[in-house]
Amino acid sequence: MADRQTKAAAAETEAEKRAASMRQMQEDHALTLETRRRLFTSAGMWRICPEKHCARARACRGDVETCTMERWHVVVPTEVKALLLKTIRFRLAGASPDEAMRLAKEEFEKHRAAMAAIEAEAAHV
Repeated sequence: MADRQTKAAAAETEAEKRAASMRQMQEDHALTLETRRRLFTSAGMWRICPEKHCARARACRGDVETCTMERWHVVVPTEVKALLLKTIRFRLAGASPDEAMRLAKEEFEKHRAAMAAIEAEAAHV
């Protein structure tokens, strides 16, 4: 009898862990979508969105995942995405918005110069 109770308790604990993990995944996904919605709004993606309620609200109000696939990945240049990502990382590290943008641009220019040097060297080989 005690063995059955132990197995039942272990199974219940495992089910609780799975449920907690699932809740955490759902919360993380919701946070990701809300972050993207804010990003798309601040980037003005509503200007090119075919959803009328986005244009009326002058904000992202539609399906964020559709916008990611159909507009963000297609319309926004890779360099802009990279610069934005660097800016966000500097903001998360505690930089002010202006400082984060300045640092991101500096880092981006260093990367661009390094790539140009590599390409120039490769052209001479």
